[in-house]
Amino acid sequence: MSKIDKYSSENSDSGAAGALYEDKNFGQQGVNYGHKLINAIFYAANVGICVTDEQGKYEIVNDTYCKIYGYTRSELLGRPFTIVVPEESREYAEKVYGETLDGGLEPPSEWKVVRKDGKHLNVYVTSGNVTGEDGKRFKVTTVTDITSIKETQKRFQLVSYILSDTSEGIIITDNIPRQIIYVNEAFSKITGLSIRELRRTSIPALARYVLGNETFCKNILPQVIQDGVWTGEIELAKRQDKPMIVKVTVKPARDSEGKITNYTAILADVTNNRKAEERIQYLTTYSSITDLPNRQAFEKDILREGSSTSSSMTSVIVFDLDRFGSINDNYGHGVGDSLLREVGLRIKSSVDEKYPLAYLGEDHYGILLKDIKDIAEAEEAAERVRKAIQRPFVIDNYEILVTASIGISIFPNESERLQGLIGDAEKAATDAKRKGRNCIQIFTRELSNKISRRLKLKNDLKNSIKENQLFLLYQPQIELKSGKVVGVEALIRWMHPEYGLIPPNEFIPIAEETGFIVEIGKWVIKTACLQAKAWQNSDITPFKVAVNISSIQLKSHNLFQDINQIIESVGVAPGILELELTESTMMQDVESSVAMFNMLKQLGIRIAIDDFGTGYSSLSYLRKIPINKLKIDRSFITDLGNNYESSIITKTIIDMARNLGFKVIAEGAETKEQIDLLKESGCDEIQGYYYSRPIPAEAVEEFIREQN
Repeated sequence: MSKIDKYSSENSDSGAAGALYEDKNFGQQGVNYGHKLINAIFYAANVGICVTDEQGKYEIVNDTYCKIYGYTRSELLGRPFTIVVPEESREYAEKVYGETLDGGLEPPSEWKVVRKDGKHLNVYVTSGNVTGEDGKRFKVTTVTDITSIKETQKRFQLVSYILSDTSEGIIITDNIPRQIIYVNEAFSKITGLSIRELRRTSIPALARYVLGNETFCKNILPQVIQDGVWTGEIELAKRQDKPMIVKVTVKPARDSEGKITNYTAILADVTNNRKAEERIQYLTTYSSITDLPNRQAFEKDILREGSSTSSSMTSVIVFDLDRFGSINDNYGHGVGDSLLREVGLRIKSSVDEKYPLAYLGEDHYGILLKDIKDIAEAEEAAERVRKAIQRPFVIDNYEILVTASIGISIFPNESERLQGLIGDAEKAATDAKRKGRNCIQIFTRELSNKISRRLKLKNDLKNSIKENQLFLLYQPQIELKSGKVVGVEALIRWMHPEYGLIPPNEFIPIAEETGFIVEIGKWVIKTACLQAKAWQNSDITPFKVAVNISSIQLKSHNLFQDINQIIESVGVAPGILELELTESTMMQDVESSVAMFNMLKQLGIRIAIDDFGTGYSSLSYLRKIPINKLKIDRSFITDLGNNYESSIITKTIIDMARNLGFKVIAEGAETKEQIDLLKESGCDEIQGYYYSRPIPAEAVEEFIREQN
């Protein structure tokens, strides 16, 4: 028995089959034909088909219907159709079933159903009613599983939403490519064409409009087909003629057989990225303050433009603005930055444009001179710039005067490496600054050694106190009238473990530069007080000990507290201590100096003005400052008796001091003639080699006994 015959025999008693296919004109022959026909339809149909009776029970179901719902035919026949309807929808389904069975219209619709395994499906349902001769009514229903279609629709909607919302322009074409199949809003914004215009535009016309190149697609197609992708950046102009850089990625879409069905192009606006990259590149090679190349770019210029012939030289000139920090402090950083820009322009206009100019940071500029014949060329260029910088600058209605300390390095004469030219020139500029500023210094190997020594001293000085490398010598101070020792001046020395004895005029400036002078100053005061206490314990008549105070110490707000604490801890009388300050130190901040001196005087400490006559003291302030003594600078004493002006100045200082009630001491006396002249002029005390050089503490005691 064939499958069709079997199916027919299994359903031969079905009233539904008879109702569907029995016809008066055909008689029994027609019924038999109908049975065979329905069997064939049920077997071949790729949609689910079922026939249900008035109660909604299954009469007939085909294989596809069973497969959709996961039931066997025997599990369905005779059971209500609501077996495949979710429980929450059954009441509604039964209502619809009854209404449509009574003649109501039931248009095709989508239903959510449930399989035997509990999985929910989306199905598309069509149905119709059939009534047999016996009056029985049946419903014939076709079911199509559209679950995968619905999922695909959801995915497509999601993709469409993503594509429409993305910032990247997307276009899909046919396989030629010529016609646009899909385009998103971002593509419209990038190209400046509306979506409607784009859909009516051919690919060649679009390329001609946005690129000015109708054959662009034709040119890249071979690579797209061969490599599977083409990526590049192109510049296009929108309708508003605003230039735009876009990154373009073109890919082919292929079917299961590998044939190209479509092309997809993705456009990303990278204009801002490129601008940012250009800005970053600018900032890595240029100064945002001066718009000049920076140090990094300048170093590359040096290596690239280095001397190429043995007969020529390469030079770097560094300009270090003098006291630029005070300009920022007095006028503000805005004015300071404007001045830096103007200085750069001034330098640029003063040298040949073939010489690279750079801003090296802070207040430093550099010029690279290539293929010069001798150092005189560099010196001439430096002098031109030095004079140009000296001319007044007008910034925000302020007239500002500025100078520069200038350093020159030469390769290969003095500098050993091209890479070291900037550093060597900066060292020379620093040396120029130490020598008074607004001058030119040339880097030499001797200067390099000097700078290396200074750097080592700078590093080693920090440990000098801890390593007990500092010590004091004492130079006696003699009262001219009695010839007795009335005091000593404590003079610091440094015994360096490598360089030996370092003179104060070499390491004191370093200490002031680093700020370590404050610690050294405290050490000197404490050591001197301890020594004075030791002399007192040796039954030596108390006398004063003078120590020098630097401007850095005077600016320290802790000076008074430090001295007071030392005096109390050592246990000496405050009157034994005398502080010596130079005129320039005292006059840097007169008001603060007066306040500090008054506090020290109330404590009982003596104040002396050192190197008097070389500074710029105002006599009115001398009356306000509570000083006890003036020390005449040794430059006047050295020429005493040989130079009429020095003698007059010395006599004038002594007379003025006596009239103001100050004691006077002269330093640097080395001859009896100088002693006699000072005594005749009324000088009170003397200090110099005529009596004694600076000596160790243990020698002071013996000197005092002999002298007194």
